[in-house]
Amino acid sequence: MSSAGSFYKGVPLYDYDPVDVREAKRILSEFGGGSVDLTLDDRTGMAKLVLNNPSKKNALSGKMIAEFSDAVDRLEALAGVRSVVVTGAQEGGGFCTGGDLEFVKRAASPHMGVLMSTVMTDALTRLADLPVVSTAYINASGALGGGAEIAFACDHRLMTPDSRIGLIHVRLGIVPAWGGIAHLLRNACCPRSTALDFVTSGRILTAGEAVARGLATRVVADEAEAEAWLGESVGGRRDPAVGRAAKAAFLAAHDTTTQTRIFANLFGGVENKKALDMNLKHKQ
Repeated sequence: MSSAGSFYKGVPLYDYDPVDVREAKRILSEFGGGSVDLTLDDRTGMAKLVLNNPSKKNALSGKMIAEFSDAVDRLEALAGVRSVVVTGAQEGGGFCTGGDLEFVKRAASPHMGVLMSTVMTDALTRLADLPVVSTAYINASGALGGGAEIAFACDHRLMTPDSRIGLIHVRLGIVPAWGGIAHLLRNACCPRSTALDFVTSGRILTAGEAVARGLATRVVADEAEAEAWLGESVGGRRDPAVGRAAKAAFLAAHDTTTQTRIFANLFGGVENKKALDMNLKHKQ
């Protein structure tokens, strides 16, 4: 349903009825191509979510959007996960370039825009809120458009020297709509003015520029270095329950009561007593 006369700050809006995510995924799944693959390494506890559409530089089809949401469903339910790496199929030479143009051209309409936005905003919000550390590993052609929105939903962005990142939506006559602006403001370490410029200019940054401006965490040589860094970030083989608690406490940064409750549940617990018995505090 659309209607004339709705505006925000003088900008016209498209009005629509509430969307059922399951029905939206069913419709999007009709636009095939590529896949989203999720694996878990039982030894390290590292889950890997791979955007797999190499012939399209890992751009997302409608089917892949539905599968991305399904993959987050599984991540929420998986036990033993210590960390999550989101990346593109390496033979595709990049992270993700947003929506698959063949799919986008077929689906380009306000209603389909609502369906895409609803599913991906929901999925990326849930990805960002997982009680484990998430990292986007970005290489080669990089994370562009919707791909950058996926990257900003992750806690960290690790980029190879040759990669790029850009919210290039304005170049295409649109704006970010998968929650990317909110995740940029939440997860990047940059001034609001830098984030605003990134959104309104459609600027594409190299890995070095992204790190210098606080939009990426660091430059890494390859995926092995990215995974090694992430392993250190989540405390190696520490009890995954402690890692989940640390991420949950971080998410509750402005809720000190919740932080206290998380802390109290661990204080005097098995891992805390092990550390105290080993005098770990004084061995650093």
